[in-house]
Amino acid sequence: MKIRKNKNYTSILLEEFTPQEATKAQAKRSEIEKSGENCVIKPSPKKWIEALKLNSRLVSDCEMGESYRILGVLFTVVKIDTTKTCCNCNAVTFEYYKQGELTQTGGCFGFYQIYRVLFENAFEAVTGTLLYF
Repeated sequence: MKIRKNKNYTSILLEEFTPQEATKAQAKRSEIEKSGENCVIKPSPKKWIEALKLNSRLVSDCEMGESYRILGVLFTVVKIDTTKTCCNCNAVTFEYYKQGELTQTGGCFGFYQIYRVLFENAFEAVTGTLLYF
């Protein structure tokens, strides 16, 4: 985790995409915000690009029942709408646990990588707060 001071806010850059790193970043953000500064958490650009290259499978290629683990959160494909009403791709619904409750997220994600689509949901499930890009 790196901390960068910007003109009007502080950025916490995630260098590892693990639940422990996300929790540490959230604790650091709380500490910084107590001092009255604005703070955002986001992935470091270099590590984000590396992660997307390693996890390049597209949402439109998902199949029913497949599972993906991001930041320790298990996402399972529970529904695929093949009507292709949006942008000529399948609308996919994922199910995962967020703070002990079974939650669903989904929609037409275009031709994005699975990792890119689910990373923010995984971060929120681990820390209880939103990830800001």
